[in-house]
Amino acid sequence: MRYFLQPQFTEGSETPYGNNPEAGHYVTSGDAKIYYEVYGLGDDVVILNEGGTGCSYELGSMIDEIREYYRVIVVSSRGQGKSEMGHIPFSLSQKAADVLAVIHEEAEDPVMIVGVGDGAYAAMEAAIEEPEIVDRIVAIGAGTLKKGFIPSSIPYSDVVNADPDFIAQQEALMPEPERAEEIFNTQISYLHSLEIDEDFLLQIECPVLLVCGDGDTHCPMVTAFAASQWIPHSCLCIVPRAWHTVYMYNFPLIRAAMLPFMGTSRAGLVTTRKIAYNIEALQRGMDEVQGEEQIPFGKPILY
Repeated sequence: MRYFLQPQFTEGSETPYGNNPEAGHYVTSGDAKIYYEVYGLGDDVVILNEGGTGCSYELGSMIDEIREYYRVIVVSSRGQGKSEMGHIPFSLSQKAADVLAVIHEEAEDPVMIVGVGDGAYAAMEAAIEEPEIVDRIVAIGAGTLKKGFIPSSIPYSDVVNADPDFIAQQEALMPEPERAEEIFNTQISYLHSLEIDEDFLLQIECPVLLVCGDGDTHCPMVTAFAASQWIPHSCLCIVPRAWHTVYMYNFPLIRAAMLPFMGTSRAGLVTTRKIAYNIEALQRGMDEVQGEEQIPFGKPILY
């Protein structure tokens, strides 16, 4: 197994997350079968990968750590890995429905969710729709988001040319590999139209730990801070010298923030101080960084 743009000679997890038949299961959600894997013992933690070129295996080092303490349910998002795409219009509500279908099938309620990128947004939506099901969320690379910040399209040929081995691997996992380009385009179009704003974030009742790299171009740091001001029970971890895949840059720091957050009682969690007078300036900053499409394709090396 490999993840997208995995550096040569860099080893990933020994467990082939997303392609491990011994741990694999399916649940039907709407018109699609959603694939997930189960590892470890303890309280349930659901893992949600990011969209686009994200995959479960990319989160291998983090899953390896969490499964030492918890029972981990690793979900392949709709249209990714072994999960079917179906033909229902792609939406945040549908992504949350897929997550909830897995939880109702497999987990002991309530659960913790660790989500990356739009996997974090799906976790938030699930928490809004069924607050009694989601105990807390670790949201990595997620903040506020304006429609149009994600490009409306990325040529699939560019993705293939960037990492043909990864694409061949993923297409081999897909139930309908002939739809690979269609599925990718559908995901990018969905992300282009996604909006995460104050009204959405204020509805989240459970505690949320927001984790963001200071060099994240998909989730600029200011948007993560804004989200921390609007989610009622939130705390914030900014990782220096890290991009969107922040867990690959400094996992020890993330572990130090994540495990205490997951292991502390809800009554014992500390919420980031809300600074009402700073919201106007914050909004201007977000308008500046999210005013137009500006995310380059590929994964930069920082510093």
